[in-house]
Amino acid sequence: RGVPALGGLCFPVVLSLWFAPSFDQELQQTSNRLSRALDADDLTLADFHARKMCALVPDESSAWMRLAVVRDLQGKPADAERIAIEKGVQRGYVPAAEWLADRRFAAVVGNSEADATLEKELVEGLRWIIERRPEDVRANFMLGTYLLYRSQLLEARPVLKHVVSLQKGNFPEALYSLAVVEGQLGEEEASRTAAGLAADGFLKRDTLKEFQVEAFMQLIRSLLIARRETEAIQL
Repeated sequence: RGVPALGGLCFPVVLSLWFAPSFDQELQQTSNRLSRALDADDLTLADFHARKMCALVPDESSAWMRLAVVRDLQGKPADAERIAIEKGVQRGYVPAAEWLADRRFAAVVGNSEADATLEKELVEGLRWIIERRPEDVRANFMLGTYLLYRSQLLEARPVLKHVVSLQKGNFPEALYSLAVVEGQLGEEEASRTAAGLAADGFLKRDTLKEFQVEAFMQLIRSLLIARRETEAIQL
């Protein structure tokens, strides 16, 4: 009489274990559901799945950064940055620092009334990234552009030269910034060379087809610095 009773107790447990997803499966399912919630712009559901991911892998900074992105989309920037700093940067997670740097760069460059504390955090964050990844194109470009924006030309030049020497750093915006720096420092030949390469890069990208005002203005200025006035007039 005891054997069937034991079977009746054990069978549901065995069955549930048999059909229960493994840890990796549950993690993947949660990640997929988070992505679908973001695609559907359901931030409440996205926040739930992001928090679940953090509970599943609390030591994974990448999971916390997904939560930070969700909180930012929810209009909670302070909370998002706190998560990025505490669960990312303080753990040495470079993508978290890059995310913060992108936000601060957008808030500082082009803003004549940018907060001094924010500017300090931007520079410190970029140098923190570069210290760990000397060939990080994006971080070096942002630092060089910021220094140009603040007219710190002698500091900006070596940074921008380093950018364009990198494998993926030879893009038109970086060459344009270098051309401006060289020109303001009186290095006209170096400025024209960089400007010519920048203009070629903008034209190759087909800046006119996918029109963006800032890129178009940089193209025209590059042509003028390179003394290709006829092309500039035609455009």
